[in-house]
Amino acid sequence: MPNRNRIDLRRTAAHLEQKKLFLILHEPGTLGEYLAWMRRLLEHNNADLEPMESGPAIAEVQRAIVMRATARKKNADYNEVWCAFNRSERADLNEAKALAESKGIRLTICDPNVDLWFLLHFEDVSAPQPEAELARRLASHFDKDLTSLRHQENRLFGKYDVARDRAITIGTESPGSDLHRLIDAMRASKMAFMGHSDTPKL
Repeated sequence: MPNRNRIDLRRTAAHLEQKKLFLILHEPGTLGEYLAWMRRLLEHNNADLEPMESGPAIAEVQRAIVMRATARKKNADYNEVWCAFNRSERADLNEAKALAESKGIRLTICDPNVDLWFLLHFEDVSAPQPEAELARRLASHFDKDLTSLRHQENRLFGKYDVARDRAITIGTESPGSDLHRLIDAMRASKMAFMGHSDTPKL
């Protein structure tokens, strides 16, 4: 009779082959807090989060390229490298996109910022909104102005698929967000690693 307490090393090895390593450079603040929360919900500890610095977007793409190369030298190659931007904070995204595409770096952009993505968890947004108006509408769904997501994440819990569907409907032009592409990639990686389609509710 097989020992049920013994780890199946062949099964474990297969899972390790499927495990993807992510490097995610992100805007600081609530976007970074959201990604850290998603990582916890997905138990996706193989996603490295790196806050961005102020300055041009292309500098962050270049930084991602260097970090990937450094990891390769240490035999810790990343399977996917992402840069998560707020459009309102980066003026040179077209140049950054061109470099990223040529180097295999994936971008996700919230336009004008991540407040739009959060608001899509609660409301449809179909027309461009000033940042102040987005913040005002979003605050009505939280205890206070959303300067920090910490201890308020549960307001978003269980609404990911709704936000995703709304984001796909409005597209990526202002207003727009394709942050779901990154979360979907993390979720797919987790599903492949576990060998089944059951993932934590988002």
